[in-house]
Amino acid sequence: MQVAAAALGPWGSSDNLRAMMLNYSLAADSGEVAERPGVTLVNSGLAFSAFNAALLSGACLEHPRDLRACLQQAQRYFQEKRLPWSFWMAEERVSPAVRQASSVAVHAAGLRWIAQHDGMMTERLLAPVRALPAIEVRRVFDRATRSHFARLSSAVFNLPQPVSAAVYGQPDFWSGTLAGWVGYWEGRPVCCAATQSAAGVIGLYSVATQAAFRGRGFAESITRHALEAARQASGSHACILHATREGQPLYRQLGFRYATRLDVFVTA
Repeated sequence: MQVAAAALGPWGSSDNLRAMMLNYSLAADSGEVAERPGVTLVNSGLAFSAFNAALLSGACLEHPRDLRACLQQAQRYFQEKRLPWSFWMAEERVSPAVRQASSVAVHAAGLRWIAQHDGMMTERLLAPVRALPAIEVRRVFDRATRSHFARLSSAVFNLPQPVSAAVYGQPDFWSGTLAGWVGYWEGRPVCCAATQSAAGVIGLYSVATQAAFRGRGFAESITRHALEAARQASGSHACILHATREGQPLYRQLGFRYATRLDVFVTA
């Protein structure tokens, strides 16, 4: 049985994303988390907007002025730190009126829209429809697995290699609540994934496969392994993710269905 969005509560997806993003504050000694009324600010200490994030954390915003107030606080904070930043607006955190008027507020905060992701959920994965490669999966822990996760993330998500290494290659980053996995085929690191258990659900993040190995089931293999490990560790069954358009066919095949929407903005 697949889970409906309401079954996870109104904040399951956005609260899990917020918990995952908190890990980026561990990337550097200068990183921190700053709580402001209605908004959580995650500072990675790195000059890369995606890892310095503002996420709505209070009640659903009902009026456009509430969104303006949250973004003004974020803008002041990151300007004082002299860091580029991003704003992750989850659909369930804003009213339809706020979403409709959001372009004015984000523009005033010096932000531009870069991406929309579909929030997808399921309570049970469907059975595989094909034979999957028998990859060796290792938990991200030592220098080698940290380096491999960083390289895969850099190549697939277009992260500058120094930035990816500064985040995923650091042991302190993996001392947080995020669990990372790397999949190996014939001794080569070919895919990776990470999970975050929070807000009563398991969040799936950073699923990546080397270009030369795509279309062969590696992403599905690492996804199934990561989610099963998280289920055994947390006892949770409901799973959420934020899918790109390219990733949606795989996740539908696994049993995920659309539940919400996430818009991402970055400093211009």
